[in-house]
Amino acid sequence: MFRKSLVVRALAIAFGAAAASLAVSPLAYAQSNATGTVYGTVPAGAGDTIAFESLATNAKRSTTPDGNGKFQVTSLPPGRYKVQLMKGATVVSTTEVEVLLGQGVEATFALAAAGTQVLQSVQVVGSRTVIDVTSTNGGSTFTAKELSVLPVAQNITAIMQLAPDVVKADPRYAGGASVGGGAPSENSYYINGFPVTNPLTQLGSMELPYGAIQQAQILTGGFGAEFGRSTGGVVNITTKSGSNEFHGGVSYSIAPNSLRSRDKNIYYESGANPATDGTIYKFNHDNSSTETTLGAYIGGPIIKDKLFFFFAGDQATTKTSGNSSDPNDLLGNIESATKGSNGWTDSKDVNQRYLAKIDWNITDNHRLEYTGIGDNWKTDASYYGFDYTTLQRFGGPVYTAHYENQGGLTPRVGGTANMLKYTGNLTNDLTLTALYGEMSSKHAQTYNPDLGGSIPGAIFLSGDTSKAPGVNYGTSQPLSGQNLNSAGGKDKTKSYRL
Repeated sequence: MFRKSLVVRALAIAFGAAAASLAVSPLAYAQSNATGTVYGTVPAGAGDTIAFESLATNAKRSTTPDGNGKFQVTSLPPGRYKVQLMKGATVVSTTEVEVLLGQGVEATFALAAAGTQVLQSVQVVGSRTVIDVTSTNGGSTFTAKELSVLPVAQNITAIMQLAPDVVKADPRYAGGASVGGGAPSENSYYINGFPVTNPLTQLGSMELPYGAIQQAQILTGGFGAEFGRSTGGVVNITTKSGSNEFHGGVSYSIAPNSLRSRDKNIYYESGANPATDGTIYKFNHDNSSTETTLGAYIGGPIIKDKLFFFFAGDQATTKTSGNSSDPNDLLGNIESATKGSNGWTDSKDVNQRYLAKIDWNITDNHRLEYTGIGDNWKTDASYYGFDYTTLQRFGGPVYTAHYENQGGLTPRVGGTANMLKYTGNLTNDLTLTALYGEMSSKHAQTYNPDLGGSIPGAIFLSGDTSKAPGVNYGTSQPLSGQNLNSAGGKDKTKSYRL
């Protein structure tokens, strides 16, 4: 009887505590996945209005504290804001906050006690760590200022690895990062609230010019219903916008082959086979790679306080040359080296990216934005034979190939996207966001074989069963067994969000 009574009392206390905690929990708000929240508390009677003003565009919002002095404003575009506590037309106190993507930030005001003098300014030296208690999201958010000084590669995968519980995945995957032990195909990617995940393979996403990223949020767990299609992690990015002041810049970077260390050859293990002991298994010593990137951006007002533009673009070019052979096929067998990719490869990758953004503050409570994104890869490759007796490539190209947003030598993701988003602050308690967008990604492969006895431009993949009777096709078919995408192959997606 004692044990039963104790259990009943314990359950009663537990349920009672749960009910009490629910009763005092703050209200939950449905959130856009491309905005942030400002909240806080002011003493009762200290003010009757909280006014918000964007420092970049002068866009304004306002709200009224409740009976306990609490206030919260949702769906604010990321950026810095001036927050004022107003009593009638009088400014009681002012503070500044930075709204972070998908997070809440607290606005606190310096208020003087009765009979004391209000300070004109306060200087704070040092820093503090602010814990966001309004969100259950687990992960990290990085601003453009932080990304500009962090020593990381300028791509989304590198940014992802700055967050905890994220590691780089197999480089043969596009968008190769594992979040929380999940596969790279289990991640979702968003830009300004629009899903840009590769629709064909779910591996990786479209990317932006690095300088166009305003904030990048990497969620490793705990994310809510505003995200979806993910059992791994979420990459949530917002882009820069124009402001009331014109700003722009250019950049150029180069990683020349002359400053790289030389690739090392791979040798057969000694003592395993007298025929191969100590000989070269894979020749890499003459491999080379040079990368250059040229970028520019500009932004500013079309109509001050109302209409703004921002444009960014860059082009990255990578030239590589090196041994792509399988030594097991080529060692001592020059003839097999004429079978295409089992030899030496020269390639040129060109990646052109752009962002175009228009923001229209129709009124203080209604905002419309257009975003256009382009991320297009083009690869041209030439394939040669390679002789392991002389460690030299030989002859002209066995065949050449052209790829667009396609695997080629390295997995690629690309395409174009256009999206239109509306945000309406209908009342203090009701905000409406609506988004529509389309994304298209072209996948093309074009080959030009030049093999003795073969028909130029004709490639047969299935052996003798695919050959026309009476036609001599030759013996060398470099693409036998491969899958080819047609020249017009593409993926297209349409997305709606309300």
